[in-house]
Amino acid sequence: MATSILRKEDLPVDEISANIRSLTSNIKSSSIKNLRFLSQGLTLSNQLDKEESRLDEKQRKIDAEKMSGTTQVLDRYQDGYNAGVVKGIQTGFEKGFKDGVEYGQKSLLEDIIEQLGGKKAAIVGMVLSALGLEGLRQYIPAEEDDSDKVTPYTGPISGETFSPLPGGKVGEQRGQEYGAPRDGGTRSHGGVDITEHKLKDHRAPFVAYKTGKVISVNPDANLPGGAMTIDHGGGLRTRYVHVTPKEGLKVGDTVYGGQEIGRLHQYFEGTQEQTHLHFEVYRDGVRVDPTDYARNPKNKIPTPLSPERAKEVDQQLKPKPAATTPTPPQKVSSLMQDMEPKGMIVAVQPIQSQTVVNNQSGNGGGIVVVSNGTSDDSRISGIIALAKRIS
Repeated sequence: MATSILRKEDLPVDEISANIRSLTSNIKSSSIKNLRFLSQGLTLSNQLDKEESRLDEKQRKIDAEKMSGTTQVLDRYQDGYNAGVVKGIQTGFEKGFKDGVEYGQKSLLEDIIEQLGGKKAAIVGMVLSALGLEGLRQYIPAEEDDSDKVTPYTGPISGETFSPLPGGKVGEQRGQEYGAPRDGGTRSHGGVDITEHKLKDHRAPFVAYKTGKVISVNPDANLPGGAMTIDHGGGLRTRYVHVTPKEGLKVGDTVYGGQEIGRLHQYFEGTQEQTHLHFEVYRDGVRVDPTDYARNPKNKIPTPLSPERAKEVDQQLKPKPAATTPTPPQKVSSLMQDMEPKGMIVAVQPIQSQTVVNNQSGNGGGIVVVSNGTSDDSRISGIIALAKRIS
């Protein structure tokens, strides 16, 4: 898998060192913010005391009413009221405490991002790992979706297959190749890993290898990321893993070769980024080595085709039905003129499986009439000879 290791020379070490010292102080000040939410818990505790006092008052009323013969009804009322009040206060306290912790964590993360000078999510994630604050990853703000910044490819197209990850590199690092051992050799790698060049964009678009229909799409497969499969017909299927399928894409949709069908899913293992496209190929239901498919498509485009162009290209690449060329009338006329000097008059009709049924000799020639029926085989040969000359 592709790795991106945090190196000393990649970060301003002196600046971060100073920032971390300042961050320690900020963490302490952030703890003060959390005290505000702990005080909410104390407030709720005081409310509980007041409710208990009200319960005591109601209990005195209940005791008095028991004397009037309503003991059973009032007991049920008291039990239900007590349970409701206690549960309500407990739920409120738990929510207040949870909100307080979340606010404190978000405030701490904001301080870290500010101290790092607003670095990208990848850098912030690495620093959180180094500080042992993995739990704060969930609050890292999502970076702006740059899908609109991808310029569609408009150059020439030479065939119907495309690089699954435009601009990507196929299985160039150890462990990315098909069949590489996994889990201590208990299984093998079922696909080939393709990395976006320079790993500069963890939201790199991937495209359909070839035109086909979506037969499975799962945005939340937790592989990490999602997965989807396309059936291209003729027994060929391709599968794309560690991805975020394009919003709205569903089973049964037709996608065209070179068309964007989603983005890569960013994920880390420790401090190492593992963002890549896992690409699989199946032939007649059997998984095969996808390396040649990924490395040698007909088109190695740098960016996806627009949906409109992808559809247009697909229509242009579809085989056209063979055209039939009828025998030109002038050719038939020429053949008949060629027969006249020999004393033959030929009646030519657009009929099938028909034979000569009448022949009259005269002047060394004959009259050939073509119609349905049966006749002398010797007369059929004349029709065959004429048909061969026409065709």
